[in-house]
Amino acid sequence: MNRPLSQSTAHRQRGFTLAELVSVLVLVVVAIIFIGIVWPFGPSAHRNERLIRSRIELTSIADACESYYLTYGAYPGYFSEEELSSMSDSFTGTENLVLSLMGGVVPGSTPGWSPDGAPQRFIDGFNISFDQIGDGPDRPDGKRYGPFYSPTDRELVPIKGTTNFDNDMPELIDHCSGLPILYMRASRNATTPKPPVTDGTTGVFNRLTIADYVEAKSLQSTRGKAFDQMSQSAFSSYNPAGNAVDNLAWWAINRKLSKVTPGDPTSANNNDDVTRGAAVLFAPGIDGIYANLAARHGKAIDEFKSVDESDDVMVFIGN
Repeated sequence: MNRPLSQSTAHRQRGFTLAELVSVLVLVVVAIIFIGIVWPFGPSAHRNERLIRSRIELTSIADACESYYLTYGAYPGYFSEEELSSMSDSFTGTENLVLSLMGGVVPGSTPGWSPDGAPQRFIDGFNISFDQIGDGPDRPDGKRYGPFYSPTDRELVPIKGTTNFDNDMPELIDHCSGLPILYMRASRNATTPKPPVTDGTTGVFNRLTIADYVEAKSLQSTRGKAFDQMSQSAFSSYNPAGNAVDNLAWWAINRKLSKVTPGDPTSANNNDDVTRGAAVLFAPGIDGIYANLAARHGKAIDEFKSVDESDDVMVFIGN
């Protein structure tokens, strides 16, 4: 037999009171405001924060390069671009930068022998002591400057997977991607005019000084992930279009001061084109690919207004 509902039970089944509805609405409004505050700090903001950190790092290295210039009258590069091109043991622009800013070349040492027994590498008549990287470069008077740049332990480490597989030289590492920072310096060869980029020393920038990275099949990041630069980087000579030199020229030139033809991706590497600086630092961004072909979404290389349309980070140094 069903019992009749008590007065209190009947009262509870009528629904929400006005006060309860107001409370619910207040909670909904607070939740919406909270989401509006938190949403900008979600994945997109984390991505931007990583890219900002990368740019800050590259700018700090660029400042060190300017200090080096004020001291030596040239931008960092222990070996000339001509020497880099002729070295039998592949040596990169980034490694050249490390030696200039932080030292490591053992002066007056006998090939294959290190005075202090420290880990070293013998490169075409020069001994590189890994333990002396960070002590600073030598001065012409035989004394030693302090380092122009002092990276963290995680910022200066060897990388596996470059096309020169046996190279154990420490690299300057980009915080954002865990991959090497590319460095190219304008050739000091007096021959002018010359195209902005070539595979060799006949241009302003020598693409071969970064080839060990951009043509690596499995470049290992410090986070343990491997990246196929060979087929995915626009700077790789193995990319499907085979136009690595022209692609790099598009990033390197000042488009306003250069005579480029809209709609012609091959028009950016002429003798009268103007580069954006005397040296350049380049980081691959979050996707870990230097000038990722896939990130172009069908755009031709000349349709990019700037490197900022990709997630790469580029900082030019000097004029």
